[in-house]
Amino acid sequence: MHKYDKRDFPVDNVRRYLEPGPIVLVSSAWRGKTNIMTMGWHMVMGFEPSLIGCFIWDQNHSFDKFAEFGLTAVAGSRIGAR
Repeated sequence: MHKYDKRDFPVDNVRRYLEPGPIVLVSSAWRGKTNIMTMGWHMVMGFEPSLIGCFIWDQNHSFDKFAEFGLTAVAGSRIGAR
């Protein structure tokens, strides 16, 4: 087998090559409930102002880490996220 020959690659190992960026924490608030989750699928959308894009849907449930790690949720003072 030569260095660049085509070969099978286990599909369960592909994800590590698709997500080279850092894992971030995303917090949310909706109808009086707060949550925080880890996210690897995000992208830079603009530099000035700095804009980061991500997609969150109703299946992205995460168990409440605020209580587990003693985090305190407060409203953002410099951001007007919608």
